[in-house]
Amino acid sequence: MTLMPTTQTPTASPRQACEPVVQLYSENFESTGSEQGWVDGSIDYGAAVSHFLGRLGTGHEEVSRSFLIPSSPGTGSVDAHAVTLQFILYQIDDWTPDDKAYAIINGIYVDLGQMSATSFSGPLSGFQNGISWQRETILQGSNFDGKSQLDKKHAVLLTVPASFFNNSTITVAFRVETTEDIDNESAGIDNIVVSAQYDCETMSPSVAPSTASPSYECVLEVGLDNQDYTVDAPESDLASLYAPNFSQFLGLLGSGSNNMGVSITIPPSTGEAMNADLLSIEFNLYQIDEWNPQDKIFLQIGDIEIDLGEMDATSVSEPLDGYEGGITWHRDTVTQCVNLDFGDQMDKKHAVELTIPSSLFPDNKLDIGFRVETSLDLGSESAVVDELRVTAHYDCETSGPVSTLAPSAPSPTTLAPNGIPTTSSPTTPAPTMLPRCAPTAAPTSIEPTSEAPSTLSPSLTTVAPTGPPTGTPTSAPTTVSPTVASGHPSSSPTTGIPTAAPTTLPTGPPVAYPTSNWHPNWSANQDSN
Repeated sequence: MTLMPTTQTPTASPRQACEPVVQLYSENFESTGSEQGWVDGSIDYGAAVSHFLGRLGTGHEEVSRSFLIPSSPGTGSVDAHAVTLQFILYQIDDWTPDDKAYAIINGIYVDLGQMSATSFSGPLSGFQNGISWQRETILQGSNFDGKSQLDKKHAVLLTVPASFFNNSTITVAFRVETTEDIDNESAGIDNIVVSAQYDCETMSPSVAPSTASPSYECVLEVGLDNQDYTVDAPESDLASLYAPNFSQFLGLLGSGSNNMGVSITIPPSTGEAMNADLLSIEFNLYQIDEWNPQDKIFLQIGDIEIDLGEMDATSVSEPLDGYEGGITWHRDTVTQCVNLDFGDQMDKKHAVELTIPSSLFPDNKLDIGFRVETSLDLGSESAVVDELRVTAHYDCETSGPVSTLAPSAPSPTTLAPNGIPTTSSPTTPAPTMLPRCAPTAAPTSIEPTSEAPSTLSPSLTTVAPTGPPTGTPTSAPTTVSPTVASGHPSSSPTTGIPTAAPTTLPTGPPVAYPTSNWHPNWSANQDSN
């Protein structure tokens, strides 16, 4: 008998997978000598915060340290595409608006925003020389060091692109510039974490190439932002405005803190890549306390500013519709003549919906902002934004590859009704002659926000899709109010949004992630203090 040798397909030996995130440094400065490695590093102590790097201030303005950025561990060599820097910034004692704190990355200064000790600090974010940053004040109105002044604790996150560390090293510095000596105002740095980020999906395979990735169907809708905000109602010097029924929201907006905004990136559709043909925005707008007909709330979409209509506290509000620059919008007042716990006056809750054509975001990015004009101080009248939902809509029936060039701006006439008004004023007159709100009206119960607060970086969520539109509207938007459950905005805008049900959602990953970092004083670049 002749035995024939058997053949067997060789298998790849076990290997370590590429690590998408590698922590390069983590320090809480509780150990003796943990300041070593920092140029001019020193450690201080506060009874409420324990040990930290610092203090920084007049006479000791700056500390710095360099870090090596390695290739990702595992089989294959993948260079980092970004480095993240997270830390706690302690703002100690008598800071004024002229005092500054900076993070410095390879010599590039990143101003971390206004640090006044006497006013409330809201969340901030920005983009400087390719570096994105976020600052959230997680504790204020507290005393860290036993002195008479109140202090603040800020959580800061920076994302640094690979262009800053072509030689595989990065130098991080913290600098504080104050107008008084270090005993009267200073800063401390704590809980520093430096991490390298790797795009493991683009690494070269070390074994035979795998089969082609499965393709996914075009998704009609992709949720870009869907949040109940993690900004707590004021609890220190603005404690009289605290509203337990809200818990968390985006705001307050009012005198001294009259605008804030965000940049949204609109990705191609999940599955078969194609650009969005329209964007929908939904949110709840709370009108708080003594608003009069002269007070205004505006929504900024790119270069277009939309007046959201009358906000009089003493009259009943009716549904409003409008059209401006290709944008259709609807406002329905779902709660009014009730007290939402900010003050003694009656408040209102409006559900707002907008539809935005792709001609307004040809580069797949869009700036969204809120601005208010009020005649009284923040304690007497203000506004709150909550339950914000931004959704990209795709016409999957015409799906095809996305061009590498910026798409040409399509004409907005595919969404525009006939007889376009020339201003953003609402098409329904303000109801100044309607019955006044009863001063004794009060709600029996207010449904609080039930969703968990979001983190600094919201994740991309996918909402239930709907089908593509079946035709082009030819008539002006009506003033008929959509069905809106009290306490919640409707699931999608009523104008220009597809209505047919889809078949199946794909299981594949999204192809891009949006940026969604709200920061106050959108135009003025100031703190929301």
